[in-house]
Amino acid sequence: MLRLNINQTYFAMSQWFESYFIASGDDSLGSLLGGVAVYRNDGIDELFDQGIADDWKKFYYSLGSQDHSLFEGFQAVNQFTNEYLPDVEYYTEVSRNLVYANRMICEMQVSERELHPVWKHWVASCEWIMNPNTIKVEESAFVESDRVGGFPKAEVLPPMRPAIDSSTGVKKFSEMQNYFIMIDFLNSYYKRIPDNRDLKKILNEFTLKRKTLNQKTHWYSWNAYFVDVSKKSKTVNLIQALAVVSQFMQVWVPDNALHTDFGRKLTRDIWNTIYMSTEDRQQTEIWKNWMASADKVLND
Repeated sequence: MLRLNINQTYFAMSQWFESYFIASGDDSLGSLLGGVAVYRNDGIDELFDQGIADDWKKFYYSLGSQDHSLFEGFQAVNQFTNEYLPDVEYYTEVSRNLVYANRMICEMQVSERELHPVWKHWVASCEWIMNPNTIKVEESAFVESDRVGGFPKAEVLPPMRPAIDSSTGVKKFSEMQNYFIMIDFLNSYYKRIPDNRDLKKILNEFTLKRKTLNQKTHWYSWNAYFVDVSKKSKTVNLIQALAVVSQFMQVWVPDNALHTDFGRKLTRDIWNTIYMSTEDRQQTEIWKNWMASADKVLND
């Protein structure tokens, strides 16, 4: 069974991003590639961006200290994309589709995962990096022209993630209402896990003393999430309102080792809930608590 150390896994990820960029010319992937460049320092490969280097070590070692299997390596890549390419309005459709595919693959059974084109390309990238005929270059782990041994190309771009159902629900919520429903919703979880550092940070920085919106430091980001989901409408329905919160949480508490297990799971559960069928969504704890917060804010 093929196993990769921390640098080999990183090189495979770099090539994997590069091949999707070559196939698509995607701006978000192109910007990311500028941050994952590697240089040679006294014979040792180092990242230009020390912050990314530190994060990558945390992502990789959160899955164990031994060399990783292909799936463990992919889980580390998933954490990396959750941090640097979250499924939010700042990024392009290609990048957001890739993030969606990554997350779904991490939840799949082996038989299903092995058929997915994104997973197949990850395997090809790892095999290429481990091929003794693959030559490392000075500046980068992924420069095609300086490689031999069959550079794997992304023949198929990530499939489109499903659209969030915008037709369900008759109640409509303004941007301000959406904001305060979120605060009440997150407060309900914070009461269960007092002093959780992820939720504490959000509530300390975002809770307003009165029900008006002001020039809080982060307000413009919140507004961007709302506009992305509402498609510039002034109101959203209940599932769209939760989708706004999903984007917010992916930026503030991404599902990776930089955050608490509780915060990571909450973000993951919210994200999963918005992509569920209406019938399945209604059975989840997330949806029931979200509806309770909406009723509380509207009746307050």
